[in-house]
Amino acid sequence: MPTAPTITSAYAYHVSTPLGPITLIWGSAQSNAPLPSLTDPLYLMALFFADHEPKFTHPWLELGRKNPNNAAAQEVLRHHPDLRTALKWLEQYFSGHEPEVPLPQLIPLGTPFALKVWRELSTIAYGTTITYGELAHRLFPKQGKNMARAVGGAVGHNPIALMIPCHRVIGANGKLTGYAYGIERKRKLLELEAQACATKRKQTQASSHSARNAKFCAYAHRT
Repeated sequence: MPTAPTITSAYAYHVSTPLGPITLIWGSAQSNAPLPSLTDPLYLMALFFADHEPKFTHPWLELGRKNPNNAAAQEVLRHHPDLRTALKWLEQYFSGHEPEVPLPQLIPLGTPFALKVWRELSTIAYGTTITYGELAHRLFPKQGKNMARAVGGAVGHNPIALMIPCHRVIGANGKLTGYAYGIERKRKLLELEAQACATKRKQTQASSHSARNAKFCAYAHRT
């Protein structure tokens, strides 16, 4: 994750998804601008399901949430290349595919410890899961279980849902625990990814089978 720039403006944008409305909060280095600029980069600071709005502790996240969603600002945001990238990513994700477009620039705001945990979350591959204990051991191999509670707390305060995939962290024995946006939503996200991976495996197997048949037919024709 890149180092956070000096954020001086913040904006919120809302989008509908199959699992409920999502709010994205963007930061800009544009000085106190009432409208975002299409030529200046935007940094995604928060992404959350609107029915479980987190309690923000950072002033720029709070400002972005409270800023009036006037039509002019929303129209500019809608055409901003960074936001369009984020919307394309969400579209591909919720259509049941591992997104092929790159992530927008993510600037989660948190303590050095939290940032370390969120950075590790970002390495959990699509369609896979890891337990809280495994995550703690991966981050702190010498301390292991002693850090599980602190690591779990940081996971639970991840400000950028989906794109920093905290939903892929599960409890011991596969239990679905500790998701800020509801266990049922976590279940659906994991099922969506599992189905996408299963479909991809079938397509790969079918393609491999077709290739083998083609080779056999070519050999049979020669003989």
